[in-house]
Amino acid sequence: MPQRVPFTKRTISAFIFLGIIWGTFPLVIHCAIRFICGRDSPALIFVFRTPGAVVLYVGSFVFLSLGSTNNRELLLNNFKIARNYWMFAVMGLIQLALPYILFTYGLKVLSLTTGGVFITSVPLFSIVLERLPFVQSTYMYSISKCKLAAVLSIALAGITMVSAVGMNLAQDCGSYCDQREEKPEEDTSPEVALRNSNFRNLQTNLPRTVQRSCTPFSVMELTGSLLALIAGSISWSISSIFWHSNRGNIHSVSGGIGSNIFGGMFGLALFFVIHHGDCKINWNWSDPKSIFYCILFLVVMSDWPISFVSDFIRREIGAVVVNQALCLVPLIALSEDWLFVRRPEAVNALPYTSIIMEIIGVVFVVSAVAISTTVETSYFLNVRQIEDSMTSSYLEQLRSNSGKSDPFPPLVEISDH
Repeated sequence: MPQRVPFTKRTISAFIFLGIIWGTFPLVIHCAIRFICGRDSPALIFVFRTPGAVVLYVGSFVFLSLGSTNNRELLLNNFKIARNYWMFAVMGLIQLALPYILFTYGLKVLSLTTGGVFITSVPLFSIVLERLPFVQSTYMYSISKCKLAAVLSIALAGITMVSAVGMNLAQDCGSYCDQREEKPEEDTSPEVALRNSNFRNLQTNLPRTVQRSCTPFSVMELTGSLLALIAGSISWSISSIFWHSNRGNIHSVSGGIGSNIFGGMFGLALFFVIHHGDCKINWNWSDPKSIFYCILFLVVMSDWPISFVSDFIRREIGAVVVNQALCLVPLIALSEDWLFVRRPEAVNALPYTSIIMEIIGVVFVVSAVAISTTVETSYFLNVRQIEDSMTSSYLEQLRSNSGKSDPFPPLVEISDH
């Protein structure tokens, strides 16, 4: 069992920073949808952030290689093993491309708070999936079935409450109606006015949703968005289980480069499949500065800082604390939702019961995840995280640690979630 050490100023700062990165993910997606290409293509938004993430990882690769011969040999050897490329491809698909695209699709309609709740729920999905009979899990949980059922029931109640409020906001055309297609300005020229006068009676008989500049989302859109968030969380959970079952001595920097390259290729392929080769996207070039800052935001808040910060926390305090940072995600997403996204008129129109239900739902989910991430196993700590990168085994480091000094800097460690 790893030795637990007290929090320090550095570890507290890293813990909060990790929670902020994860919690800001829904806001990053919201900005990308609004400023880049609207609601046209979630896959394209993922493709945009991939080159920048690869550049950051390559820069780290060069920095570590120049600093130590051991680092250079380890990093280069990760790319000489054919099996690792298979791992890069699988993780690039189920840990990067699919979750990112699914969450982007879901957050086109639902609120940031709803997205934050589903991100926090990833460890709970992992616990459920690993208990399936056909899954070869590496965990031996000491949690009782009654306690597990209670935790999952609390989490389900919280997810239901938050999702209901998020769907109610979208259906009532609240703070997210600016993402809908706006009604074009009316042409007042004499020719157009004469032509329109012949169809005045027809226009007055059209459904109200056609005449409104902002219409509520349909039931199909609401249901599809909710299912996309659920599928994204499950994809992250599957990637965690897959990595535990096939973990190897892959450095986080090598894994980040490989998985992001393959993930970008999958994202580009999904873009062409979804649009059937049609690249006509409604680009928002009216504000190029906002587009630039939005893409920069996507790159900086990617998996690159998550990989380094989580490795640092794991080494200084323990692996469980990394997952406990997930408890900050819905709180941060809720705050950013109310501060930056929701319109005042939508807030005023929202019943107090809905506000209270949303807050209670967030508390329920946070409580359930906090309980699940502190459960110890009979072999090693129950580790759950949704890092957007691949890291090698923390347990393997503990086994092989025979008093030798760690050749890596504090933020770069051979560790596994």
